[in-house]
Amino acid sequence: MEIIQIVGYILYAILIFITITWAYGVRVKPLVYPTVLSSLYFLITAIVFSLTEISKIHLLWVMPLVYLGAFLNITLMQIPIISTLLKIICDIYASILRIGIDKAKIERKKIIDTRSFIEEWAAKHKK
Repeated sequence: MEIIQIVGYILYAILIFITITWAYGVRVKPLVYPTVLSSLYFLITAIVFSLTEISKIHLLWVMPLVYLGAFLNITLMQIPIISTLLKIICDIYASILRIGIDKAKIERKKIIDTRSFIEEWAAKHKK
C-alpha cells in the first residue's frame, strides 16, 4: 500500500469521525439550520467516497471545501425559495437523526441552552 493511499484512508477516517460527531450534535442540540446542512454535507461526502472508486486522497481538498460550504449556507438561507427547500430537507434529516428522542426533552434543552447563553452574555457585559 502506497503512502498516498494510507493518507487517503486516514483522511477518510477523519471524515467518518466528523460526520458522526456533527450528526450527534444535530441529534442532541437545538435545530440550527446551517449546522444541520453542514452535517448533511459531510454525510453525503462520506457516502459518495464510500460507494465510488474516487481516491480518498481527494478528501484533502474536499473536506475543507465542504466545511467552507457551511458558510455558504448562511447566504443561501437568505433566499426565500431556496431557504424553504433547505429547511424542509434539514427538518427531515434532523427528524431522522432524532428518532427515539422525546420532543419535550429537545425543547427543554433548547430553553436551558438559551438561558445559559443569556446569563453568560449578561455576565460578560455587566458594568
